[in-house]
Amino acid sequence: MLRSEERSPWQLAPEISQRCLTHNRTVCRTCGEQCEPEAITFRPVLGGIAMPQVDEQACTGCGACQSACPVNAITIRPMTENEQSIRTD
Repeated sequence: MLRSEERSPWQLAPEISQRCLTHNRTVCRTCGEQCEPEAITFRPVLGGIAMPQVDEQACTGCGACQSACPVNAITIRPMTENEQSIRTD
């Protein structure tokens, strides 16, 4: 069991929905630009728009990406036990 000072400050994770502008073929990187730990990167798509991808280990669950999203495509949800163990390994 991890001591509280070794855990992430929030046991939360972002989830990006189909409302994301990149799913609608519009370039947007607002969430990644607001992510201080740089946990959101953009995966290139052949013939398409680069898609946001969350690195669960780097994400702190702070929610900066959610508040920055212009179309409210990001929700912050509690992490599963499996996600929590991945983040703390």
